[in-house]
Amino acid sequence: MSDLPPPWDPGAPPSTPGAPPAFPDTAELPPSTPSYAHWTREPLIYFWVALRGRRIGCLWGSTRHQAAGFLLVPDVSEAEMYAADFWEDRLAEAYAQDMQAADAVRRLKGAAEDPVGGAITAGEEERQAPSLQALHEVVAPGYPAPEGPSVQDGLFEDGTPADRSQGFGPLFSIAPPTYPEEATGPVRSLPVTLAGTVVGYVWASADGRAAGYVSREPAGTAGEVAAGLWRMRLSDSHQEGVSSLEALRRCALAPADRLSGVIGQDAPEQELPGLDALRELARQ
Repeated sequence: MSDLPPPWDPGAPPSTPGAPPAFPDTAELPPSTPSYAHWTREPLIYFWVALRGRRIGCLWGSTRHQAAGFLLVPDVSEAEMYAADFWEDRLAEAYAQDMQAADAVRRLKGAAEDPVGGAITAGEEERQAPSLQALHEVVAPGYPAPEGPSVQDGLFEDGTPADRSQGFGPLFSIAPPTYPEEATGPVRSLPVTLAGTVVGYVWASADGRAAGYVSREPAGTAGEVAAGLWRMRLSDSHQEGVSSLEALRRCALAPADRLSGVIGQDAPEQELPGLDALRELARQ
């Protein structure tokens, strides 16, 4: 599947029993096929996608910018998750033809149902949403919606153009408030997996005060790239005033991301005597 990174070395010998598969020290995410941006703060259109009569997600496209993508509903099966790859491939094909994002989505309506990706039925209504975050609330109500990168649609969050020839705005950024990232007592952690490999750990202190993300060293760049979205999710929970243990639970419910991976509701929670023990685990 083109948008999910494969195992880094399928032919490598098995690792120590019980340990996560190892990445090469120089691992980097594989290059992706040129396609539309996956984030927008601007209005968009979307269609529900059905597979064998069941809604599995939404295909969306920006009405103003070259941004488009596919959002899965939270309760899809493992097999249904592969629908995301099918739709990303269709969008990449449209992008290669220089189609506008919204038109690329509209042209897929009424096509024959794919056994993996499903279909946008001919009678499906075109709907609108004011932003991608708003669409997340439709597709996965009650789940935290990711903010995405600081630069979207060519603009920073405050509206400053990323292209400085188009104007200037504030040239500084402030990290959003979050939980303390140090703890002196026991911590609970959950593994973050990407393409079946552990790339890092989200943790919370047993007293519910501190939380953070620790990259798994053998995962290299993949573990570091995954950090941003998980730290943002923790920050969102902190700003809602919930304990770090509740924030950890919410992370387990968060939908999969093609760059940051997923935890999953069934991931094994591990309690460790402290952060040092977790950091030692992350070195393995």
